[in-house]
Amino acid sequence: MIERGKYDGEFPYQIHSMLKRERSETIGSYSLEKKICDNLFSSKKGTLFVVLLIIYSSLCVRRSIVFLHNNGGETFTKIHKSTNEFYQSLNNEPVSETNKFQMKAKRENIFTDVERNTMNNYKSKFGCKITKKEARHSRATIDAQNHCVHASTSLSSSPSMRHYVDVLSLGYKDRLEYMETQLESWASHNVVRSFWGLTELDDKQRNCEANVKDIGYHVDRCQARHERNREGMKKFRTSFYDMKYLSKKKNPGKWLCAQSRLILGLGKLAKEYKRKIKTHSKEKVLPDYLVMVEDDAYMNMEHFEDFVKSKDSSIPIAYSGCPTNLILQLGGFNLILSKGILERLIRPLSCFMDPKPNAVPKWEKSVCDTLEKSLLGEYDIFYHGMSLTDIIYELASKSNFCMFAGWFMKYLISEFSLSQPTQDTGKVIHPYYSEAENCAANGDLGCKSSSKVCFWQTPEAMASKASSAFAEILK
Repeated sequence: MIERGKYDGEFPYQIHSMLKRERSETIGSYSLEKKICDNLFSSKKGTLFVVLLIIYSSLCVRRSIVFLHNNGGETFTKIHKSTNEFYQSLNNEPVSETNKFQMKAKRENIFTDVERNTMNNYKSKFGCKITKKEARHSRATIDAQNHCVHASTSLSSSPSMRHYVDVLSLGYKDRLEYMETQLESWASHNVVRSFWGLTELDDKQRNCEANVKDIGYHVDRCQARHERNREGMKKFRTSFYDMKYLSKKKNPGKWLCAQSRLILGLGKLAKEYKRKIKTHSKEKVLPDYLVMVEDDAYMNMEHFEDFVKSKDSSIPIAYSGCPTNLILQLGGFNLILSKGILERLIRPLSCFMDPKPNAVPKWEKSVCDTLEKSLLGEYDIFYHGMSLTDIIYELASKSNFCMFAGWFMKYLISEFSLSQPTQDTGKVIHPYYSEAENCAANGDLGCKSSSKVCFWQTPEAMASKASSAFAEILK
């Protein structure tokens, strides 16, 4: 049928000529395409070429999917940060610079002149210098290295006994002075190698707080999940996950988002370890111990050094100053993971792939058995070659992450046999000094400079106690 209006005003013989020409062009084009396809598939080489092209394209697509699955979140986060920095530079916004100046002034006022001199004298004696990575190169809100030339006096005669510590601190962007004070005070001890400070800027979902704005709906949904998964949650006081408990928080939504942030931070830090291991030895990349705390925690690192100096960090053991807090989630999160546990956390798993059961190490086999139980949905996430930190990163990335950080870490350590149990009680989380003393060291009044670990500390209290402890070292 002739399209209406297309040949208006033409004579019949002209119309016939045009139709004939269009038909011949269409047939010619179809014949050319058919001829190319026939020539291509008529030979074995042509067929092989097409098959290889399809296989290559499929592999490229699969590789892209795997890359985005492993690194997509970090890549998009990095792009988002770079875009924000670019727009700020275009708009020439002075607010960010003002905020930086105000934060610096606030941090300077936290330390008194005497305390500041004590910290500087300590750094000078041990040749310590703290360097921070620029925002565009950092993997966390605060990504700092503590370079110390000299060892502690207690270990100077035995360099082989030196232990190195990495610190992972959980905080908030509206109170960065807490983590900044940690870094400048007790975390500047020469045993500390690096410091990661996490805030909302490190969340995988930037709108996390908006997603849990309706706390009542979130709690109801999580309680239903806990009820359906009694087996996986039986070791935890799930009754605490209710409106009565959360309403005591100043900002429940912000606090709930921080619970997954710590797990995400551990996953990101593990990825950084694995990246460096590709070009450096595992012994140099992994710290002897990873200290995980909240931004209002204080630790006496001289006591810590005395505690671990006779211990073998390659043995997988987890310590906690107050393990009760991990179960009840009463505040004061604190956990210490040895190098042995970190090695297990980043190890690629080959579950459900090797037909020879004897070829899988005993510990890995127990991990595979736990994955198959899938108490928290781990089995649905796992694929060959993933590590435990890859799995927990994916679990914490879900919007329905309905666990406190303490619960999750206790579950991870106990269910996946990450830590050797104590000989007397069989508990998988070992006490770090006296649990009763540490759990009571809450608030500025309950903490002393000689305390091993304290919770609910203000920046001023951390600065005061750290400078007092460092003054004792300088005597």
